[in-house]
Amino acid sequence: MSLLLKTAARCLFAGFFTVLFYSQAEAQKVVSFQDTRVRATGRIAYKGDRSVLYYSGTSLEVNFTGTSVKATLKDERGENYFNVIVDGKTVVLHPDTVKRLYTLASGLSAGNHTLQLYKRTEWSDGNTNFYNFQFDDNVTILPPPGYENTGYRVLW
Repeated sequence: MSLLLKTAARCLFAGFFTVLFYSQAEAQKVVSFQDTRVRATGRIAYKGDRSVLYYSGTSLEVNFTGTSVKATLKDERGENYFNVIVDGKTVVLHPDTVKRLYTLASGLSAGNHTLQLYKRTEWSDGNTNFYNFQFDDNVTILPPPGYENTGYRVLW
């Protein structure tokens, strides 16, 4: 094979993998922290490209169809813990100080699911930045969960 043909083959091969990687990255549905389909509860500040979760009891909740969900998080000091509650089943997440994508649930059955990301630790352990949820491209994000009528009324 000539040098020109080998070089062209390498470029074509590299281009194929670039397109493959790009198409896989595009196959994610990103739901921003500002999306109205995400219910946020507790002390949360909205800053630039992220929301900042401060106190224990702060939570984010989303309803969706699909088999997996991920979240992009960065903890201030790596001292916070979260309950990841999917359809009533709980696992614990301990994010670190690097902004990264965490798999919150995978291998779920087809159908509707509810996910709640619930901060367990106090403000003294630092805050956590939440950037987005990510889902497979074929997922449907459903309306946010409703609020329970507890009979309490808050007046400001």
